[in-house]
Amino acid sequence: MPMDANIQAIVMAHPEISSWIYSQFVQLWGCSPEQEDFFVYNLNPEYWYGCPYIQTQEVHKEILLRRQKVSIIDYIIQNINCDSYIVMPVDTYYINAYNRKSHYPHEMMVYGYDMEKEEVFIADFFSNHYSFSCCSFRELISAVYASGDFFDWHNIIRLATIDYEKKSPKHIIGHVNGFDFTVVTQLLQDYIDGVNSQLKYRIPHVTGDWFMFNVGGVNVYNILNQYAIDCFENKKHIFDFRPFYVIKSHKDMMMQRFLYTKSLLHDDMNNIITAYKTVMDLANIAFQKSIKLSLNVNASNGTLIELCTKLRKTECAIYQRYIDVLIKNNDLNPIYGDEYKYKAKEYNEIS
Repeated sequence: MPMDANIQAIVMAHPEISSWIYSQFVQLWGCSPEQEDFFVYNLNPEYWYGCPYIQTQEVHKEILLRRQKVSIIDYIIQNINCDSYIVMPVDTYYINAYNRKSHYPHEMMVYGYDMEKEEVFIADFFSNHYSFSCCSFRELISAVYASGDFFDWHNIIRLATIDYEKKSPKHIIGHVNGFDFTVVTQLLQDYIDGVNSQLKYRIPHVTGDWFMFNVGGVNVYNILNQYAIDCFENKKHIFDFRPFYVIKSHKDMMMQRFLYTKSLLHDDMNNIITAYKTVMDLANIAFQKSIKLSLNVNASNGTLIELCTKLRKTECAIYQRYIDVLIKNNDLNPIYGDEYKYKAKEYNEIS
């Protein structure tokens, strides 16, 4: 999802606050292929609104475009100079980096500019994966000002600014502000058990609160397999490779979490990291296979289903080992802070 990728890109660019992200994007959920909006999602509550280190402001595109004294380019430059990222709806047809032959709406992030070349630096899913590129001022103006029925709902420009001083009220209403062993353990156990965490914790999602109709964790593979069968054997849907990109990016983020944990716990993570490379390879092969299937409707989906089955079995064994490491080292949980670590260790010894 673009919102997931944009948040990850912003937070990971600021090492001093990046620990927050390692408590996020642990669990997956998906909806039945029978639903019109079938997809697989990261379980990340409220997206922008759930990150305590990002302050956001929103403005309707039409309000901005009606202002006569400030052009869209001036607006972007002024906000970038104030250390903001701009996430805005565009018609991707006008942006060369998308290489699209038809009009299609999407949110694109702008994070910098070059006045000499009259270009802005942009981020989105170019060439089937999240990446960075640039576009001319002229391209951007055409893409933003483009009209069409689809922009009736795709019309919010969002400014995202790092909240270094923690002034946001999100810091005092129970949000996880750093890497928390306990949160990761709970969500990862839900993942292994196939629990619908969205229903369990009543977490709202931007696409709707379909609590009762979703599946969670490893059960996502069941609906992916059913989706592949419905597309290629039953001819019910046109195949979309993007859910398999979510699976791949989930494994990439898990490896980053393992590496961060290694920086805290050192030797306990070596075997887990080595073993997990197999999981990443399987996820990448499944993603590449899904792209090929999307280009050939007559291809066989058998290999993709086999990969999903093997992926599920292999990763769960590794996640259980990781949970054991976190529980064993809970007295080093960084969320406690130095003043609490001794008390935590004392409590664990008594328990």
